[in-house]
Amino acid sequence: MDIALCVINTKTRIIEYAGARRSILYYDNNKLTELIPDKLSIGGLENNFSVFSKQIFEFKSGNKIFMFTDGITDQFDNLNLKKITLKRFKDQLSSITMNPIHNIRRDLIDFLKEWKGSNSQTDDILVLGIEIM
Repeated sequence: MDIALCVINTKTRIIEYAGARRSILYYDNNKLTELIPDKLSIGGLENNFSVFSKQIFEFKSGNKIFMFTDGITDQFDNLNLKKITLKRFKDQLSSITMNPIHNIRRDLIDFLKEWKGSNSQTDDILVLGIEIM
């Protein structure tokens, strides 16, 4: 199983992130940055005593964090059966991230609908956007 995990401490304004093959995207100073996960999954046939790295950073008002399942990046289009891919998702998000979070939600839904056309949704899709106030 893959997972991205964040702990947000509103008193210290610190975010702790650890990822098992799932990155998160962090928006700060008009820049969208991918926080890279460890290349291990949890559970399964891998070593059950794996140690995952933790990334710690401070946040400020206006920062945004995006966590997402692989369903968004693995969605096929209607014409060529190409996946959205992480790169295309990041490019799309980069173009709208400066907008208020409620507009980003609408823009991502529109992007997904246009991308998949009449093709069926191939997996569960969850995109969680958090805007720091």
